[in-house]
Amino acid sequence: MAHPISRYLPELVAQGLITPEAAGNIRQYYENQPKPDQNNRLLIVFGILGALLTGLGILLILAHNWEDLDRWLRTLIAFIPLLVGQGLCAYTLLQRPEAAGWREGSATFLLLGVGISLALVSQIYQIPGELTDLVLVWVLLSLPLIYLMRSSLVSFLYICGVTWYTLLHWQPDGFPLSVRYWGLLLPALPYYINLIRRTPRGQATQVHNWLLPLSVLMTCGQGALGAPWLIVMVFACVLGAFYLLGTLKLPAAADWSRMSYTVFGSGGTVILLLILSYQFFWEIQNNKPFFIDQEQVIADLVVSLILCLTAITLLVMSIRQDAENALQPIVWVFPALCLNLVIGMMSPLVATVAVNGLILLVAVLTIRKGALRQHLGILNYGMLIFAALVICRFTDTDLSFVLRGLLFIAVGAGFFAVNIWIIRQRKTPQ
Repeated sequence: MAHPISRYLPELVAQGLITPEAAGNIRQYYENQPKPDQNNRLLIVFGILGALLTGLGILLILAHNWEDLDRWLRTLIAFIPLLVGQGLCAYTLLQRPEAAGWREGSATFLLLGVGISLALVSQIYQIPGELTDLVLVWVLLSLPLIYLMRSSLVSFLYICGVTWYTLLHWQPDGFPLSVRYWGLLLPALPYYINLIRRTPRGQATQVHNWLLPLSVLMTCGQGALGAPWLIVMVFACVLGAFYLLGTLKLPAAADWSRMSYTVFGSGGTVILLLILSYQFFWEIQNNKPFFIDQEQVIADLVVSLILCLTAITLLVMSIRQDAENALQPIVWVFPALCLNLVIGMMSPLVATVAVNGLILLVAVLTIRKGALRQHLGILNYGMLIFAALVICRFTDTDLSFVLRGLLFIAVGAGFFAVNIWIIRQRKTPQ
């Protein structure tokens, strides 16, 4: 089937915009591009669903008659999912190494088989331990499957497993939790980077682009429980790094769906600023000891400093690529917040005023950027930040309901007025 662009080529040649030779080259280029295989995608989906349903069916059958079976028979049954999964993976690697459906389905079945076997053996022989121990072993055993089977779904489930394991350790004990999380996550990043290079617009890449920053945000704050002031520093640097990743232009993947990192970075930074805009946060912070756990905080501080240096490096790279990125207000929030942590230790009131001023500056500059570009999305985002700041200040002031209502009406009218102005500017001939 000819590419849709072929229908426009004769008109372009007739108008003299391109030569017949150029039209032929364009047509040849698009015809030589690999075409998406809908059947292959369906095979991947059905392979994954088949593996999941088969595993669940086996579990239901065994659960019904489990207590009536001898221990040796239960042990044998416990290893059957693992052996079947290994057999499917071996068949896939030897006979169908390029079939994505077989790779994803067999790898998913083996991943589930590992978890089932671990759980059953632990239950049969009453092996002592916590759920976190089981999840950790399961996660570590599934890591080789990512690269052996080149499975994006296993990579997705691995990141979910690492996040689950970290969340189960809400109160860190022993080895610092931040080191545990990054130590488990980093081995899976090479596959993600390779995924971006090979298929920057692929569905698996898009899912990872949203899952990875979400996992980091859900877990990064736990590593700073040894010193509460580190939580602000960690989140500020991580969110700043996410936003800066969205501004980078990578030659290996010109468009790798940077929206996810931009959304998490910008939106998360604004939410963090709104939380810190209340004075009680800084007062509570000053009433707590500088270090809650002296032993834990050293490793957590090292991880926090590494995140800070990473964000600073990304800031320098972003400005070098495009000097206009230095005018983006969000990129300077994380160093400003780190500086404000020092100010807050001396004066909570000054720190509170500084954060409110920073939110107002971000809102004004974002509105200005949207107005200059005549971009309704950016402009309304800036207005939304300003409205959120107004709402937050309403909650900790003693203004009357009439005055609050009038201020809300003014903000709403501002929304309508600015949007109407932008729409009229668009319609005005340049």
